Amino acid sequence: MEMKTTLFRRRIYLATFIALALARPEGDREREAELVRETPLEIDVESGAYKFGFETSNGISRDESGRIVEVGEEKGQMSEGKVTYTAPDGTIVTLTYIADENGFVPAGDHLPVPPAVPDHIVQLLADLAAAATKKV
Repeated sequence: MEMKTTLFRRRIYLATFIALALARPEGDREREAELVRETPLEIDVESGAYKFGFETSNGISRDESGRIVEVGEEKGQMSEGKVTYTAPDGTIVTLTYIADENGFVPAGDHLPVPPAVPDHIVQLLADLAAAATKKV
């Protein structure tokens, strides 16, 4: 139980740190943002579920929820959330994420995307797969 509590606390600390880093004013953003919406941290001690969120007057918002899930024969924690802020160029950036037994998986239009696999590599892989089945 202590390990689960430690993991939960680490995730809350990480989430808080990210939120604070994103909320830090930069450049000409000297006015202080006001809290527009707040969903205080709610924890269901029995189930291990939690949720929290906020939105500020400068367009920053964050919502996260989590719960205990079965991972094989053991229990683990799954968290998912969304962060929105305005980039220096005025673009609204939205990051969604899931953190579970597969690690932290972010998604957003602002994240880099790997290039497509070239056609000749796709053909080479198909040829190799065909050759492997012929040898068996």
